[in-house]
Amino acid sequence: DCGETMDFNVLLGNLDLPPVDDPFKEDAPKLFQSLAECAPYLNKTKMAQTRREGSTKLQPSGPFKGSSFFGAEKEKAVTSYFQRLVALMHDEATKHNKRISKTANPSQLVPEFIYDIADHQSKEVPGSSHKMDVVLFYANRPKHINNVHIIVEAKLANVGDPMDEKTFAQIADYQYCIWKKQRTRAFVPVLLVHGSQLDLVVFARGHWYRVWLGSLCHGRQIIDTQDVKDVRLAMVRLYYLITLPSERFGHICDVSQGQQHLRFVKTSGVDSVLAAVESHVMATVDLSDLGDLLKIGGYVERFVHPRGRLAHIFRTTFQKQKAILKLSWTPVDRMPEGAVYELLENANVKGMPRVFACGLVRTNLFGYRLEYLVLEDCGSTIQEYLLAT
Repeated sequence: DCGETMDFNVLLGNLDLPPVDDPFKEDAPKLFQSLAECAPYLNKTKMAQTRREGSTKLQPSGPFKGSSFFGAEKEKAVTSYFQRLVALMHDEATKHNKRISKTANPSQLVPEFIYDIADHQSKEVPGSSHKMDVVLFYANRPKHINNVHIIVEAKLANVGDPMDEKTFAQIADYQYCIWKKQRTRAFVPVLLVHGSQLDLVVFARGHWYRVWLGSLCHGRQIIDTQDVKDVRLAMVRLYYLITLPSERFGHICDVSQGQQHLRFVKTSGVDSVLAAVESHVMATVDLSDLGDLLKIGGYVERFVHPRGRLAHIFRTTFQKQKAILKLSWTPVDRMPEGAVYELLENANVKGMPRVFACGLVRTNLFGYRLEYLVLEDCGSTIQEYLLAT
């Protein structure tokens, strides 16, 4: 499976995100400009300083002065550069916002980096058996596989090289682990730094997509103005993505605080799942610590497929009654399970579990919809029964 390439702006449209230049308007045109001008180039296995076209002098390393990636080799050089770059972008954005906060124009503020970044090249991410190159964790949460936001994988490659099978198998294994551990996932993003280039690989339930973000560092030593513009654009795109909150990028709700309850809020008065499908009506999802909501503890363990249909089942309570919460990803060309229960109820079929609540959380995300059902708890599953005997 070679996946599909997707344009960056098409991706933003699919995720209902604003254009990338919205938080980087003309009032902040120099944001990351110095970083792009001083960015190194990747010379086969090492990072080195560039020089401008027509000049014999090396470009000053500027904010990168003294960075460890200049003395590192191969993938270690690339991962060290990535981590240093993210830290510098965060610092520059913070300084920019402090300057802007003294003015009367808050629209010029840019988002700030809200995650923790950690190097896991030589140690496994707790809760897994994987050594991921770099991991973005939710801030103030334990460094555990359950709290991984974005995975970063670094490889040496030449411009235009396709992703090799070994690299794909590696990151596909990572994303599968995330799907198994994180039950509110909408998709799993992996940043692939291959040589000087940066791609975003999006693993959705039905397919995976590769989005080219640009050149994160220079691909040659002698650079011109266009090279600097290209590198800055990649930096802007990267910063835009890694500052998005979890509910906008990767999850169906905000999971950064580790709350244990879900609230489903319908955005219209449509009660029928069939009508919701036809009208593209979605419910919003909140996580909260309020005890009167659906607790997402009591997970019913079941096999998670790496792709295709997926259902997460939780034992919970609904209005003081034992209930089952089911989150189901299904292809958009299939009938939702809630609609099946509606049809059976309308036909007066007996012996069906009572449906307390149901609705759609996503009507179409990369060809799949996410449905929630709160059903009457009818006892143990066959698997639970067999394990208990």
